Amino acid sequence: MAFQGNIPLFYRRGELQRLEPYLNTEQRLVFEAVCNRINAAIETAQHAREEADRQEIVSILRDVYRSLTAGADKLDIRGNAVKFIGQNLLMGNGEE
Repeated sequence: MAFQGNIPLFYRRGELQRLEPYLNTEQRLVFEAVCNRINAAIETAQHAREEADRQEIVSILRDVYRSLTAGADKLDIRGNAVKFIGQNLLMGNGEE
């Protein structure tokens, strides 16, 4: 996560830009909060020393996944890429 965490963040931000015309203010805020949570997971991973740190990262990623999925569901077909990004965040990081 520490080394590759910026990749999903990059794609997430790109999707946010692509979806900008279709998002209302609430949706924009939700997706911005998701980006902040991904940043928090990356920061935690960079300084992780113990199992508790790993568990915190997994918890953050699960929360991000749930937020991305809920937000994507509201976008119907336009949200499919967002769901894909969320699923890939969990892969190898403690899937639900």
